[in-house]
This record gives sequence, structure tokens and C-alpha cells, in this order.
Amino acid sequence: MYAAGHDVFFKSTDGGASWQAVLTNLPGTDIHGFAVDPKDADRVFAHVVGFGIFGSADGGVMWTRLWADAPPSSFNLAVGNDAQMLYVAAGQAGLWRSQDGGQTWSPLTNMPGDGAVAVTFDRARGRLCVSTLGNQAGLYVSDDDGTTWTALGLKGTLLAVAVSPHDPQRLIAVDEKGQVFASRDGGLTWPGN
Repeated sequence: MYAAGHDVFFKSTDGGASWQAVLTNLPGTDIHGFAVDPKDADRVFAHVVGFGIFGSADGGVMWTRLWADAPPSSFNLAVGNDAQMLYVAAGQAGLWRSQDGGQTWSPLTNMPGDGAVAVTFDRARGRLCVSTLGNQAGLYVSDDDGTTWTALGLKGTLLAVAVSPHDPQRLIAVDEKGQVFASRDGGLTWPGN
């Protein structure tokens, strides 16, 4: 397990019972985006504020800069079907995708809303989930890697979204007020919303 954030980078190898600071060669530890390859827990990616997006193959000790020109508003990363497919939600700069492990990036141009806040990838269904900004702020999914989008039943500015790796019907989202929402039917309904 990893904990990354504003000048925070820790790792647990015992399920969270204990945590150790990770000594790295990163130029800073203000990490606004972090993702782990579900197939290889040692392969991790981070957006370091002011320095770009980096990748590591050894659990976060040694890093290589992948994208120096990442939008400064980048703050959420996700790994797709494999570590070659990466996504970054970059606020009003939109949702960006790399198909070569972070070497080159391009924006997804047909997104709903006015930017992307949070992104996650449901490997069980090959489904991309993103929360958006603006008048259409809410949670959307794409089953064709961002070509078309479908709105789910949760609206508003969502800062984080996650899909259970054990049950893709279970989603959790957190809004800008810190409220936590859960769905047990793939995002169609959100009790309490």
C-alpha cells in the first residue's frame, strides 16, 4: 500500500499495520496524482507538482520523468488495462491519455463537461470512469476508451472516484465538501444522494 500527497510518500508492505517513508530521487514530494499498476505493485506513477509525471518500476525508489510538460492542474492518475495505458485528469485542461507508458500524451477531445477532476479504470469491464467540471459536472463512464460517454446517476463536483477491484458494481465517490457516496449497482443509483 502507498500513501502519497502534499509532501507525503509512505509505503506499507504489511497491509497498513506499519508505514515507512520512501526515500526517492524525485525532485519533490508534493504529489497530486498517484497510480499503481494492479498487475505489478512495484510499477507506480506520480504527478509531482512543478516537475511533471514520473514512473517507477521498483516501488517508488528510482523514478524516471515521463512527461515534463504535464498541465500543472494534473492531480489524478489511473492505469488502464496495462501500464502502457495511462490517464491523467487535469482539471480544466481535460482528460489526457498515454498509450505508450507515459512517453507521449494526447487529450481526449470529446469529453462531457468543462474538464476532468478524477479518473479511474474498471479493469473487469474495461470501463473508464471520469468526473467532470462545469454545468455537466458529474460522473461519466466510457466503454470504448473515451469515444462515447454515458452519465451515471451522480452529479456535482467529485474529487475522487474508485471502483472495487473485486466487484465492479461497487463505486465510491467523494465530493468537494468531503461527502462520501457509494453505489452498489455500477453507479446507476447512489443511496442518500
